[in-house]
Amino acid sequence: IVSSNPSNIYVSHSGGDSFTTRNAPSNGTSAPIVEIAVEDDQTIYVAGDDDNIYKSTNSAWTWEDGVDSKVNDIYTMQVPMTDWVLVGGDGEVSYSDDGGESFEDESGNLDNAWYVVTAHEDFADNMIIFAATHDSSSDETVFLFEIGESTDWEDLVVDNGEYSIGAEYLNGALYTMSGDSDAVYRTLNATATSGTVAWQNLYDGATTSDVWAFDVIDMDGENVLFAAGEDSGTPKLWAYNDWLATTSPKLVSPGNNFELAIDPNTGFGLPFY
Repeated sequence: IVSSNPSNIYVSHSGGDSFTTRNAPSNGTSAPIVEIAVEDDQTIYVAGDDDNIYKSTNSAWTWEDGVDSKVNDIYTMQVPMTDWVLVGGDGEVSYSDDGGESFEDESGNLDNAWYVVTAHEDFADNMIIFAATHDSSSDETVFLFEIGESTDWEDLVVDNGEYSIGAEYLNGALYTMSGDSDAVYRTLNATATSGTVAWQNLYDGATTSDVWAFDVIDMDGENVLFAAGEDSGTPKLWAYNDWLATTSPKLVSPGNNFELAIDPNTGFGLPFY
């Protein structure tokens, strides 16, 4: 979609070499689209400014009737797996597990703020989602919720007192980017017991920059963070390589699964050769 003409959808099946124009679903306004999420090359969901979700199963040629998302002022939408749709907006989060036919409100104890919603990379197994507060009026950053188990959202307590550009989970790491300082924070134990999630500050940010978009991409097994925004009025794209170890070290001595014999009299390990 293009901000200058959000009533159209542009579809490419050639990796962006060429595009075909499709009509967006009409809800009686001139600019109905506020967000788009793709499930596969045929199935597309769009969020309208009427807070309904519209679905196409033929690459945006035709659209099904809109369904109430149960979210006011939709801000973000994600399709973590087939038939699942996550929606975030003004103080509310919802999901659909039936291909957009109905939505369940899971706002719970969330404050009145804008929320960016993203799923855990093992969502199919653990049903965990995260909500980041993309709202300068909030000093809370990232929350966790387990669909079907949680009754309230758990505050993951990013110790910065700042709102978030967004949150992304990839290769065992949860990232969030501050909306105040553009600092980047990472945790490797996002699903740990409440109050024990440990965060690291990867990058202190730049006071002259204004970042409005944030994403993390797996590039050949490495987590690469991207941020788009402006620096002193100049549009810029930033990239950051997070060098995470993905292969454990090979032990020389003792080897893996080596069992150390214990002296029954002293309780100390016996020498090994």
